[in-house]
Amino acid sequence: MGDLKINSAMVGQSQGQAQKTAPQFYNQPGKVETIFNSDGSKTEKVYDKHGNLTKESVFKDVNGDGKADLYSITKFYKNNDGLETKTYIDKDGDGYNDEQITKNYDKNDRLKNETRTIEEDINEVKSKPHFAADIHNREMKNLYSGLLMR
Repeated sequence: MGDLKINSAMVGQSQGQAQKTAPQFYNQPGKVETIFNSDGSKTEKVYDKHGNLTKESVFKDVNGDGKADLYSITKFYKNNDGLETKTYIDKDGDGYNDEQITKNYDKNDRLKNETRTIEEDINEVKSKPHFAADIHNREMKNLYSGLLMR
């Protein structure tokens, strides 16, 4: 991680309220590495060797157990057309994605499109009956962590 520089950033001001600050931790090249947000969440950022943001993780207690859960991960992919981000969100803290958001930006960082995919809750999936064959009547067997269909 290297040497860290600590700084504070203003996070907002409501009418009649004092401004709040959120501690920010910087890495050696001066990039923000960790932010403690005013809502109690923590944001961690990861950069490649060129200083480009590659991953952003947000931790917060989403299920009420008092522990910080991995709430979301955003991965950043540069391509010839601009930038694509993929955000995976675990809204209930069960360790499984509940929503995925994919955004594509042009070379001028303007949003071109956004796709949201809502995942079926894993706890509901576990309670449904499961069959040993798919819709084409092919046998399915567990093979390590995936499925083998014949």
